Amino acid sequence: TNRCLHEIVYEMLEAIAREGPKNVTSLYRIANIPVDRGKIIVNLLVKSGILASYEYERNRYYIVTENGYDYLGTYKHLKEIFDPLKK
Repeated sequence: TNRCLHEIVYEMLEAIAREGPKNVTSLYRIANIPVDRGKIIVNLLVKSGILASYEYERNRYYIVTENGYDYLGTYKHLKEIFDPLKK
């Protein structure tokens, strides 16, 4: 099925929140998206303050910011509201 941007973002944020910081390759794999699309999405998330990045041993890692946790909470809430409509 086709996923919207919000579903892809949710998968990335949920994985980081659950498992800890991720590098960019891991994020693409988690979201099951190609690198070119992944770069656009990750850059958008950093620019919008949903993800933050840091460098460790010459690798860049991403963490969820407070805004990112707000996004996760809002997305989960909306999903609960609208999921019954799929039945």
